[in-house]
Amino acid sequence: AIIDEEIRSIVDHGYQTAKGVLSKSRTKMDAVVERLKVVETIDGKELDEILAREEPAQPAAASSSAG
Repeated sequence: AIIDEEIRSIVDHGYQTAKGVLSKSRTKMDAVVERLKVVETIDGKELDEILAREEPAQPAAASSSAG
């Protein structure tokens, strides 16, 4: 049971880490997906170029003063 708990902890930690990395890089991952929809394959150089692009600034929260 102790081993099972440790394994669960390691897996959960890895999951949270991966989820955080993917969430943080969502814009870049979406750019890769969109490029793959067009060309089906990309090489390492093109992947590096996509990932090196500056991410757009996050939009500010919408204000409720409209109307």
